[in-house]
Amino acid sequence: MKTADFDFRVPERLIPLMPPELRGERREHARMVVLRRAEKRIEHDRFDHLGAHLRPGDVLVVNDTLIVHDQLRGWNRRGAFKLILFGHHADGWYAAVRPASRARPGLVIKFGYGELKAELLKQTIGDLWLVRFEHDPIFDFYELIMEHGERNLPLYKPMQERMDAYDNVYGREPGSLELPSAGLHFTDELLRRLRREGIKVVALTLHIGLTELQRYRHIAEEEVEDHRVGAEWYRVKESAARAINGARRRGGRVVAVGTSVVRTLETARQ
Repeated sequence: MKTADFDFRVPERLIPLMPPELRGERREHARMVVLRRAEKRIEHDRFDHLGAHLRPGDVLVVNDTLIVHDQLRGWNRRGAFKLILFGHHADGWYAAVRPASRARPGLVIKFGYGELKAELLKQTIGDLWLVRFEHDPIFDFYELIMEHGERNLPLYKPMQERMDAYDNVYGREPGSLELPSAGLHFTDELLRRLRREGIKVVALTLHIGLTELQRYRHIAEEEVEDHRVGAEWYRVKESAARAINGARRRGGRVVAVGTSVVRTLETARQ
């Protein structure tokens, strides 16, 4: 498929940069577009009417990742450093190092009073480094990231003050570097209503990283199939797999909430 076939522009005024509650609105009152493919028809509805478009026996699959800070300011004897995280790696994390001119394999950067440390292992994609974190086991890694970190993306300035407003109500697992925004319009009340109507809600986890961050999400190849994306950390629990497979056997539909869920399901199915 040609990459150009997917090229489109979205006016900035249509890109929501602030969660509904920070605008004085209700999450579930967002507008919703419904595509009736068999009838080649488009409907306009409201998100809290989602249940009217689902059926008992369907499974709604959500991504329960939580967003964390993606920038850390640290130090060592060579001076001040900044790490910008770009995603998980099997042996650590991808990160950009600033100033890049002082980055060396084996360099150790400390954060806070040294309770969190990062060692630069080797350069990987472009100017990114493979970084391995170390910390005292009495501390939780993500709590240290949240304590010593900040958000690098200026697009979401309100996130610094109200990061909880950018979380999905079903979020449980910290580790994502980007918003799993497709689920932001769910509320606990709406999820309870869907369950009462016979729709099962199951969670998997994908920590969003290189696939969607900044310049690494740009597709330069002429053919979509030639594009290569960075690996991301994911997990599908056995209970979730049973629920999804059971729905398919019974003729129910599997409804993915967002592209992170789609690519996790596609990968797990292979």
